[in-house]
Amino acid sequence: MMNHSIDELELQLRTGSGIAIFVEGDSDSQDPFYYRRWFGDKAPTFAFFPRDGWYRVMLAVDEITRQQASIPVFGIIDRDYTDEDEFAEFNLRFAETRVLKTPKFTLE
Repeated sequence: MMNHSIDELELQLRTGSGIAIFVEGDSDSQDPFYYRRWFGDKAPTFAFFPRDGWYRVMLAVDEITRQQASIPVFGIIDRDYTDEDEFAEFNLRFAETRVLKTPKFTLE
């Protein structure tokens, strides 16, 4: 499992690696791989970090935001099985949480 530490992330961002986006998946060959492909020519602007589940994505974004508000960090999680109302409510809080739920149930 390749879960990058928060310290490693901070160092990478301070050296100019762009915007950090935490995603589900437990290795770089899972969610980060697909997001890099989907973001295409914009991918170098972002650094994708696997966090092994939606809860850990939420924690990582929250931790970095509290420790270093100036670091550009966000999260993307799957919709899983949330209903329409909960899905809409979650994404309305994006400015607060910095985590976006995709409209699809799973990335896979």
